Parts: sequence; structure tokens; C-alpha cells
Amino acid sequence: MNKPRLLKHILAELETVYQVAVNGAQRVYETATDEENEAENKYDNGFRGI
Repeated sequence: MNKPRLLKHILAELETVYQVAVNGAQRVYETATDEENEAENKYDNGFRGI
């Protein structure tokens, strides 16, 4: 087993997972703080009852 190679591969995968999480959090933040997403009134939570 080539431990340095394995470690390098694991670190690369962790970096990818981390970057996906950071990008997702950034998109959520941008969506939540967008001016077009303001509540219509104090009871508006974005969900509509059926």
C-alpha cells in the first residue's frame, strides 16, 4: 500500500467535498439575502398552504 499516494487522494477528495459545501452555502446566503426574496408581510415564510 502506498500511504503517501493514498493520503494525497483522500485530501483531494476532502477538498472537493469542502468546496462543494462552501459553494452551496454561498448560494443559499445569496438567495436568502436577495432583495427579491423579501417577505410580503410578517406572516410570509415562503411556503404556501394548500
